[in-house]
Amino acid sequence: MVKKAIIFTIAILVITSNFQAVYAEIFFPTTNVRLDGPSTYCVITPTDEISDEKTRQWVRLTENSVQAWETSLKNAEFENDDIWDMYVKEIPTENDDSCDIEIEFKDKPGLADTVAGYFSWPPGKIVIYYLQPKLCNGLIPCYDDETLKSDNAIFAIAIHEIGHSLGLDHYVSDDNDINKKWQSSNESPPSAMIPTIPRISSLLQITEIDVQKVREIYGSDGFYAFSGSTIPNPQPTPEPTPEPTPEPTPEPTPEPTPEPTPEPTPEPTAEPTPEPIIPLS
Repeated sequence: MVKKAIIFTIAILVITSNFQAVYAEIFFPTTNVRLDGPSTYCVITPTDEISDEKTRQWVRLTENSVQAWETSLKNAEFENDDIWDMYVKEIPTENDDSCDIEIEFKDKPGLADTVAGYFSWPPGKIVIYYLQPKLCNGLIPCYDDETLKSDNAIFAIAIHEIGHSLGLDHYVSDDNDINKKWQSSNESPPSAMIPTIPRISSLLQITEIDVQKVREIYGSDGFYAFSGSTIPNPQPTPEPTPEPTPEPTPEPTPEPTPEPTPEPTPEPTAEPTPEPIIPLS
């Protein structure tokens, strides 16, 4: 039986619908993707004609996005946060056996497509498109090879696609006006998993809604829930060793100041007692 890859994308443009719901509902389903243990994300070094500075920046942003998910999940764990370990490293080429999920940069999607990135499973792979699209003649999506997405957009795409790799689907309303509001608002959206990049891409962040949904998927065993591996015991937090209290240094006893030797008071010189005048003979 041929396995079909599951592909999740985040779009840049919103496709509107004529259907308007009477009562808006929010949907946040999960997919059938499940990590079977703490996973290693591998960022493939971009090989296109991208400057070294930009290459290093994109790799760093993508590594930061993995670490942001790990930190958010661990901060919500009250007992053993090792169950939410996530690892990330850079590799020069794909097909590294030590990788669970590869992250690759490509210039643009296929013709007439405007997705910013996608996650496919199996095997686990994230693709981030780095060229910024625009509408040519007001209708047709096209790309300028010189216009790159902003660093904030690259980070937002990575955050979103990693969310898919954890088993999250899109956070979406059945009222398209609400979806458009999340995209155009000056406030952070309620989830990193909304289906469009916000107009201000730096507003897309991992939220409490996202963290709790991941915890709902994996439960109290975290990423070990579907692994069959033994959950490691939490490392005890070492008690800080108190610094020894130094013995007080005794103040030196000052030497007594010698009393000054008084100068001897000179005895008054007695006036000579006049000899009696003895007359000469």
